[in-house]
Amino acid sequence: MTKVLFTKAHALCHDINQITKGPTHIDLVLGFSTGDIIWYEPMSQKYARMNKNVSDKKGVSCCLT
Repeated sequence: MTKVLFTKAHALCHDINQITKGPTHIDLVLGFSTGDIIWYEPMSQKYARMNKNVSDKKGVSCCLT
C-alpha cells in the first residue's frame, strides 16, 4: 500500500482503464477539486499531472470517462 498526500485538493472522481488493467498494471485517473487531473499507476508508483494548474478554467474535475 502507498499513501499519497495531496494538499489543498480533494479527489472528487476516479476511473480505472478496464482495457489496460492487468495483474501487474492498473491505469488510474483522478480528478481533483482544484481541476487537476492525475494519472497514477499504483504498482510502479508512477504518476503524471495531465491538467497541471488547470488549463481548462471551467472549474473542478467532477467526471472522468
